[in-house]
Amino acid sequence: MKEIISNFVRVSFCLIVSALAAGSVKADQAQLPERVFAPMGFDSNDNAEVVLYGHFPDTCYQAGPAPFEIRGREIRIHNVVLHSDSGSCMKTPVPWATTVNLGALSPGTYSVILEEMDGSTRYFVDLLIARSLTRRIDDYPYAYVNGAILNRTSRGVTLSVSGTFSVTCMEIAEMRVKETNGVIVILPIVRLRKDIPCGHPFVPIPFIERLVLHPKTNAPALVHIRSMNGQALNQVLDF
Repeated sequence: MKEIISNFVRVSFCLIVSALAAGSVKADQAQLPERVFAPMGFDSNDNAEVVLYGHFPDTCYQAGPAPFEIRGREIRIHNVVLHSDSGSCMKTPVPWATTVNLGALSPGTYSVILEEMDGSTRYFVDLLIARSLTRRIDDYPYAYVNGAILNRTSRGVTLSVSGTFSVTCMEIAEMRVKETNGVIVILPIVRLRKDIPCGHPFVPIPFIERLVLHPKTNAPALVHIRSMNGQALNQVLDF
């Protein structure tokens, strides 16, 4: 875990130095998010993550790195934004979202804390990590997902999930939906059909699944879609 944290800090430092060297942007003060989303369902075998979400005041701001440190049961994040000196900024709110990949964590409840510019901290949310009961990364086999589009309709919010299968007999068995504390978790569970040959075409087999979501609140919500190999796609649904 220490090695993972060190790698994040080194990468984040390199990104800031590169931006400063370019001369067009500069590291600004630590940026507190408006919301921190903590998806449910992670266990000690998963790549746990949280998602920071907020709005920039104009188009001259960019999301920067978000290095973190784990101190006992605290996850302390230092979220940095980049600011351009170009002077041609559109004065319009710009939504931003940053996924912080935490790696595999020990079971327990972690407090997610953001650092402010003066070194003080603010608590946002708890992240629960369950104890894994198997050696598998996931409880279910998930599809490989590479895209998601959200659209508001008169029926609700339509979610289109795209991805690929690796064998001809694979199909979506269920698009399971769970919603808790402003996070909508989508589990694209796959299965192998027994009634057709199972071949390897050596090219990805595309698929698209559509479903209608009915969020329980009008506040911003995170749509968190699990994917194969412990990966996930995150999109914030902002009303």
